[in-house]
Amino acid sequence: MRSKALGSAEDANAIRFVRHIDQLITESEKTQAEIARELGYPKANIITMFKSGTTRVPVDKVPLLADSLGVDRIELLTMWLQDYQPVLFEVISSTIGPRVSATERTWLRGLRKTFPHGLPVFDEIAEEGLKRAGELAGARWKVTDKAAVEKQAKQMEAMASAETMRVGREEAIRARSAI
Repeated sequence: MRSKALGSAEDANAIRFVRHIDQLITESEKTQAEIARELGYPKANIITMFKSGTTRVPVDKVPLLADSLGVDRIELLTMWLQDYQPVLFEVISSTIGPRVSATERTWLRGLRKTFPHGLPVFDEIAEEGLKRAGELAGARWKVTDKAAVEKQAKQMEAMASAETMRVGREEAIRARSAI
């Protein structure tokens, strides 16, 4: 089966996936030849075609591409499905439910550690605290390996704990001033 170019109506939404892998490949310390070999291709030009969107990454190569680039398989496959097969993605999601990525699991562990007696309700205050913690963390982190994921989780746990204590103090001050 021949791959379709990004210009086709069917792949109009795939621009997001293509831009994402283009960025990941460009930022990778690996050469395109190395990435191609890890995906089972003899020539590097296929990677250029994936980056430009002239050739769609075959679905069976998405997990290998994620491994090669050091990103989460579930997150990359989810993006591929959302962009190239949105109906299939909806059927899978509604039938099986959401899959939790490695990064999301580190967040869950961090939240459970931070709140050992149960998680608070996720409301506007919690959302604002999370946004502030994200700002403290700086721009996006690029996860390249499991050690980086663990380091990132510990950093987020520490920031979430500090932010939770600060928000709690602010709430206590507001509550006292309201009395």
